Amino acid sequence: MEEILKEIEQYCLISIDTPLLANLNMIENIALIPEVHKHTSIKKAQELAQNSLAKIDKENIALKRMHQLNEVEIFYVLIARALMDERETIVIVNPLSILKHVEFLAIAMKNLAILNEEKNIIILENDINRFHYEGMWVFNGI
Repeated sequence: MEEILKEIEQYCLISIDTPLLANLNMIENIALIPEVHKHTSIKKAQELAQNSLAKIDKENIALKRMHQLNEVEIFYVLIARALMDERETIVIVNPLSILKHVEFLAIAMKNLAILNEEKNIIILENDINRFHYEGMWVFNGI
């Protein structure tokens, strides 16, 4: 995996170890990136975050804290936040370790495609899970 990541100059990483800030709600977690890195106003950044969640009909999680979400909702917040980053590439490491259940994978990948308009998405997953991605997404085994 490290060899693959060395080939990419800059990327935003999503993994089971990617933290969300527990003292912030999900809108604030997503909006934090444009607020800090792009100096976007809080109101505008939160509006962008809300719009991201609305695209996949997840506005209901906007004001929730991390402990109130299931694995799929956490995955969507991680994706929405990564999409706010200026880097062109997002690397998702072992999405099944975040999602926990393979039955969530197809809908999560569909919603990822809805959210993503311009970023390069690379999924690094164990070779043993490769068949779960057949016909769905670009896959890189690790």
